[in-house]
Amino acid sequence: MRAAAGPWSWSAPLHRSRCGASHQRRSVPCQDASLSASLRSADGLPVGLMAVADGHGGSRYWLSDVGSRLACELAIQLASQDLARQPLEEGRADQLQAVQRWLAAELPGRIVAAWQEAIQADWQGRELPPQHQGEPFSPQAYGSTLALVVLTPNWWGHTGLGDWDLVLLCNDQPDRIISQELDDGLQGEATESLCLARASSCFAARTAVYSLTGEQRQACGLVLTTDGVRKSCAADGDHLALSRYLLEEAQPGQARAAGSTERLDASLDRISRDGSGDDVSVALACFGELRPAPAVTAAVAAAERSDPSPLPVPALTSSSPPGNPPSTRPPAGRLLLAGILLAGGGITALAGFRLLQPRLWPLSTAQQQGLHQESERLCRQPELIEASLKARKTQFRRLRSNPAELGRVLTQKDWLGALIGLSQPGGPGLGPVRVCSELTQALRQHWRTLLNPAAGTAGHDDGLRTGQRHPSRPRPAAPGNGPGGGSADR
Repeated sequence: MRAAAGPWSWSAPLHRSRCGASHQRRSVPCQDASLSASLRSADGLPVGLMAVADGHGGSRYWLSDVGSRLACELAIQLASQDLARQPLEEGRADQLQAVQRWLAAELPGRIVAAWQEAIQADWQGRELPPQHQGEPFSPQAYGSTLALVVLTPNWWGHTGLGDWDLVLLCNDQPDRIISQELDDGLQGEATESLCLARASSCFAARTAVYSLTGEQRQACGLVLTTDGVRKSCAADGDHLALSRYLLEEAQPGQARAAGSTERLDASLDRISRDGSGDDVSVALACFGELRPAPAVTAAVAAAERSDPSPLPVPALTSSSPPGNPPSTRPPAGRLLLAGILLAGGGITALAGFRLLQPRLWPLSTAQQQGLHQESERLCRQPELIEASLKARKTQFRRLRSNPAELGRVLTQKDWLGALIGLSQPGGPGLGPVRVCSELTQALRQHWRTLLNPAAGTAGHDDGLRTGQRHPSRPRPAAPGNGPGGGSADR
């Protein structure tokens, strides 16, 4: 993947939003939005902008599709106005500090104020449906998250609020989630939102600026996504692999120049259909020439060498032009996506994407120790148990439907996932692992609800965001902080 304008330039940013599978089934509009733009600074340097937003959905947030669209439009518009007036050539340390202040404190207040004004204007000009007649204006109806990324030849930065994710891909360093929503005492499905009175103060925690000068001037790629993509993955490793796949599938700059995003759209549709069911949005760009990761190269090569008969997984929707029959052999990239989604993530270089076989008892001493430590962590803070398990709803399903998933989570040292898999009815059992009664009961209840949904409480969230997501409701804690930090899947 090479940037369009030269070896040390950003490719033209690309953005896409797709309506989630669960929303399509219920004829609900897409509540995600995304936008990108290219412009010039006051001294003529190329600047790229990317934004994604995720409207909350549900009856309280019934205009959040409008809120997310306005959030992206206003963030791009206001950032463009500021950057077009500023010279950006130097990239000095003091300049980066000024950019940090702009992204963390100055721009957010203007975005929130402009968004509030825009949604009020929309409300005043809107003919309310019967069920909302006489309802007073409230920003909550338009509730949405927002993420903004700024790309220049000498630095790049990000800001925003809510449960979006930003992945950094590099040639000579491990791929990593460089920004994600961390715990602020919230749990469950809640997230920071533009509709909160304190919204402008929430941007600082998600703001960072990175230099692209000197030794830091290295090829990289950025993949910005709403939470529908992350929730479709069982673990962080799957999210990283999927991000790299999307970047290579889109081929930033080339796809934009060709005016074609069919392959990327088909991949996003499948991520939602086979994953969270939620709306999905992505914005991405490359700086310099980003080489494919060795694991990806090996997996694609293995797929190319494997038997050309179709794999026993559903093929992606064909993007062939009308009249051209789809190929009987899925492209290697599509086999890779199938491996990520249906094998529960983790790219394998085995021909035909053979799944890892689960290791049952007896587990190794190191594995038992890891399980003990995870159990003790949760049992010391039992208030975290329910939120931690609710954050793994997708993984519960994968562990139930795919026996090989347990072997994978053990190999990846995902100890909470392993506790879940071992505890499932008819599974290997927890053996000698010391588990407190609170954790045991919570695991049993989650498995009982999965296997017999009628036994769950009324309104129980089934892992698809089909109900309301209140910005003041709690959400789960996410371990790790800063670049390279990971979190439990949400």
